[in-house]
Amino acid sequence: MSRTLHADVKTAIATNSFQLVSLIKIEFPTGDLFVTDGARDTGYDGDVYLADGGVLKIGSVQESAALRVGTLSITFSGVDNTTYPALFLTDDYMHAPISYWKAIQTDYHTLVGDPVLYFQGNLSGYKMDEKGGKSTVSVTCASHWANFEAVNGRRTNSNSQQIHFPNDLGFDFASVAVENILWGRT
Repeated sequence: MSRTLHADVKTAIATNSFQLVSLIKIEFPTGDLFVTDGARDTGYDGDVYLADGGVLKIGSVQESAALRVGTLSITFSGVDNTTYPALFLTDDYMHAPISYWKAIQTDYHTLVGDPVLYFQGNLSGYKMDEKGGKSTVSVTCASHWANFEAVNGRRTNSNSQQIHFPNDLGFDFASVAVENILWGRT
């Protein structure tokens, strides 16, 4: 993906007096989570990205010109053993949209120019690890191409019908109904 850098970002990079920070937004159904790996809370686009020390590691993003599923892994610290584990144990996290920006900050913790969107996709899973009173949550994310071949909708079988209408037995005999049904004019 081609990107252009704001002129102020280029100037800041040339001075060697900047910090590179990550801004992560996860859109949970119950409310959005905004975190940064920077030293202080950071405001961007009307939202405040919290520097609560929870972001431990952010994996690398591989880009190519080929059509493929991009992935990203992020590891959060449980901080007080309840913050991040609670989000994934009680919230409907699957396929929650995630956006990951890289931004330049000055020594005074203000953003320079516009952050660059580095990854955008959906949460695809998590793994929780608890040892010695400390917990970590490792999140995996995939680009929108991950569900490219997924089949949406309902199936015409009894099990699919029972999900929506538990007492309906209409599809129980669908496999034995071999009549030739003519549609339209004959």
